Amino acid sequence: AGAFTGTKLRGLAEAQGLTLSSTGRFNYLENANSQPSFVMFNRDDHLFSADMLRSSVVKGVTFQMDIPHVQQCAEAFNRMVQVARQMEFGLNAVLVDDNNKVLSDIKIEKIRQLLNVIQATMLVRGIVPGSDSALRLFS
Repeated sequence: AGAFTGTKLRGLAEAQGLTLSSTGRFNYLENANSQPSFVMFNRDDHLFSADMLRSSVVKGVTFQMDIPHVQQCAEAFNRMVQVARQMEFGLNAVLVDDNNKVLSDIKIEKIRQLLNVIQATMLVRGIVPGSDSALRLFS
């Protein structure tokens, strides 16, 4: 529904457990020693920083999960959707896919099913998501 201030975005992101990283994105970590379960970054290709967020408006963000690097894919996806929905509500925004089409519950369920297929395929091939071998193979 339009742009939103960086300060509001940061406040909502941090309230949902996301932390701003030095890479210019917000990470969601299950614990301090883990790979991010998912990330949120600026859709306009401008890296987030504390200064940028204090002085700018943001037109959109992208949530992304790197399946091979996440140990509990289904749980991470569910948490990512929950956070995205909370951000959508808090920012008076609309959740869309990468083609700017509204991301309905039906579309989210299709993504969830595809995620399960990808994870099962990896497991059949002996690659455990989030394992050292998955991290090496998909670095």
